[in-house]
Amino acid sequence: MNRLVVFFVALMSAFCSYGQSPKPAIEIKVLDSKVTDNSLVTVVLMNNSNDTYWFPWDISELAYVASIGSTYENQVYVLRQRVYNDKAHIDEPTLMSGDYDSEGLLKKWNEKLATKKATDYVVVKPKNFVQLRLPFKVVQKLAPAWYSAKEKIKDGGYKYYVVYNYNAKAAEQVLSPTLLEEVEKLGYKIYHEPLISNKVPIVKK
Repeated sequence: MNRLVVFFVALMSAFCSYGQSPKPAIEIKVLDSKVTDNSLVTVVLMNNSNDTYWFPWDISELAYVASIGSTYENQVYVLRQRVYNDKAHIDEPTLMSGDYDSEGLLKKWNEKLATKKATDYVVVKPKNFVQLRLPFKVVQKLAPAWYSAKEKIKDGGYKYYVVYNYNAKAAEQVLSPTLLEEVEKLGYKIYHEPLISNKVPIVKK
């Protein structure tokens, strides 16, 4: 079965999994049955409503690295990736390392932000979906302790999921009024409800 067929079957399953139960306007699902270190994770964002929704996400590796340790940006620009300890029933803490060129990274990130328009972010149309490919690394080269220790992950018992909570205060700090005006003029809505995906195992390669 090729990748396209697998994706289609998984997507249809995601849309139909709750039968006739009322669905939220937006749902998010990890399509991969398992994830590995240093891989791209396939996530689908589904819009069950009649509105077009806009999310201020950048799914590049630069966005994830540049937002490490930030007060506001990691609450706005990225769909947050979590490592869940299945035995302890807790998320592993996000650890950071100062051993990277933060000044150079932030310069590249700010240059990228300066050129982005509303349509360069994630937009999902009514009764439609978008597929996202998120860069996941247990150990990030520029910040070696991005997630919990690599040795612990190899022991098994950990799961991956994504979460997003729109933080109005953080958004006011990092999203320019010009960008938000553009979003409004285009007729897009900003989704304010929490989003949380299903959990899938993290496995050793």
